[in-house]
Amino acid sequence: MDRWTFPVVVAIAIVAHSPASSAQSLISKTYILDRKQSDNAARVIANAAPSPLNIYWPELRRKIYKSSLPTDTFRFTIVAGRISISDDSPRPIIHVYSDGGSVKWKINDGQVLDVSAKQDGEIVETKYIGDGYERITVYRNIGQSLVAESTIISPMLSAPICYKSIYT
Repeated sequence: MDRWTFPVVVAIAIVAHSPASSAQSLISKTYILDRKQSDNAARVIANAAPSPLNIYWPELRRKIYKSSLPTDTFRFTIVAGRISISDDSPRPIIHVYSDGGSVKWKINDGQVLDVSAKQDGEIVETKYIGDGYERITVYRNIGQSLVAESTIISPMLSAPICYKSIYT
C-alpha cells in the first residue's frame, strides 16, 4: 500500500458515514402513513378555534385542509442539496433547495404557497406560507418510523394547530 492509499480509504469511509450521507439514506425513500399511530389531522383542524368573530375561518380552514392534510404515501428525495417531496395526491411535486430558499408552489385548488426546506443532519424542516397562514413540518426518524410534527399558525386562529403524523 503506497502512502496515498490509506488516507484516501479513510476519507472515503468518513464521507460515506457522515451525517449528510446517513440522513440521505434514512430520509430519501417512500413512506406510508400509519393512521393508527398518527393524529387525525382533519379532526384537529376542524376543532381548531378561530379568533373571536373571525368571519374568514371557513375559507381559511378550506385552504389549510387542501394544503396540509397528510396523504397515505409520500416520497422524499434528497440529492445534491435539493429536496423533492411528492405524494399520492394530485398536488404537484415540490422541488426546493435544502438551504432554506423558498419557491412558489401552486396546488390544484389555485393556492400559491411559498415553500422552503432546511436539512440539519437527519432532520428536515419544511415551511409552507399561504394566504393567511403558515405551516411548519419537522421530519425526523425515530426508530424505524418517520415522524412529521406539523404546526399551523395564523393571526386568524386563537391558538396554533398542532398534529403528528407517523410514517413507516
